[in-house]
Amino acid sequence: MLFSEDPSWADVTPVPQDDGPTPACSIAYTDEFRDAMDYFRGVMHAKEMSQRALELTTRVIELNAANYTVWHYRRELLKGLEVNLNDELAFISNIIRDNLKNYQVWHHRQAVVTMLQDPSLELAFTEAMLVHDAKNYHAWTHRQWAMTTFNLFESAESGGLAYVDQLLKEDLWNNSAWSHRHFVITSTTGWTDEVVAQELEVTLRAIRLSPNNESSWNYLRGVVKSHGSALHQHSSVVDAVRELKEEGTAHSLAVWLDIMIGQGEIAQAQTVCDELATLDPIRRKYWAYRAQQLSAPST
Repeated sequence: MLFSEDPSWADVTPVPQDDGPTPACSIAYTDEFRDAMDYFRGVMHAKEMSQRALELTTRVIELNAANYTVWHYRRELLKGLEVNLNDELAFISNIIRDNLKNYQVWHHRQAVVTMLQDPSLELAFTEAMLVHDAKNYHAWTHRQWAMTTFNLFESAESGGLAYVDQLLKEDLWNNSAWSHRHFVITSTTGWTDEVVAQELEVTLRAIRLSPNNESSWNYLRGVVKSHGSALHQHSSVVDAVRELKEEGTAHSLAVWLDIMIGQGEIAQAQTVCDELATLDPIRRKYWAYRAQQLSAPST
């Protein structure tokens, strides 16, 4: 039944959408969607705070879960009414399952968890959502927000690294998992000498398993940068890359280039630039630029 046909909504004056006198391209809304939105605008215009208004937002969200205005008004209703927020958390969980890459639904969940001040379900929930897409930006962002806001590192196994290890075991190319690994360490132990040595070992082992995996090479650079040191200052990295570069991957040679520069081996570094220009033709102008910079007189 349309809201316009329901006697219980007879006291509400619907507000039609105003597209102006000469709309360039009117959207062909369904009668159901147009009816629901007209009554939603009517309720919002009247600033009605009621259970039926909340139910109306539920219907509109079912028709379009990306309508941020409806979500905002729903949150105002949640604050103004005596609503069981755990029921709301269950509601948004179901909506997210059908709209995994929707900014508005994840923001609403964050707001509800904040109102509840109870993050106990968030780690398990994000893990369940990441089963569907292990690189879902929204799920990872929400997980990091919850861990930071409520300090969930202690409640997560190994501070959260156990979950990352599991994901990388399933897929070494999961750049989101590598990024989250960096986040967890930055947020817990920090980049001490001991941690860096352990992380270099883990990363080099992953690189040997998949030398063309850009994610692990980027993580290697991130570990060293976070430590405040340079690639050439870590003998384990120098020895491993010396061996790996023989496989002729652009990633290994690019790291070897920085090691050569760090060691002051400029002639060898220029040779590596030439090799990279051939091996990585899409970026040949970049490697030519790097070689040119090496030849430029220092100021």
